[in-house]
Amino acid sequence: MKKSYKFPKQIPIGGHTYTVELMDSCHTTDVHPSVADTFADLEEIRIATVTPGGTPRNITVLEESLLHETIHAISEVWSLELQEAQVEGLAQGMLQVLRSLGVKLIEPA
Repeated sequence: MKKSYKFPKQIPIGGHTYTVELMDSCHTTDVHPSVADTFADLEEIRIATVTPGGTPRNITVLEESLLHETIHAISEVWSLELQEAQVEGLAQGMLQVLRSLGVKLIEPA
């Protein structure tokens, strides 16, 4: 049975509105499978709800992925040129702050 989630369907970033999609899987490259991605030209953020091996991803991991990809989009829109380690650190830090305040970005429907 496929899980359904409550989550923000759109996120405004600068003058753009990014569409958020939760799906079973994201695209796969030859190098590694992707569990989340940002497509600036399409103004889309895609988050996989299962691992490449088919295991469901935990809600907090989904939330961290959403934050991570949103930070990538912010970096792109404002030409911040954030490095991957900076994006990862900001996403983990924001997740901790939001969780401690009781804010949930993604919840089971």
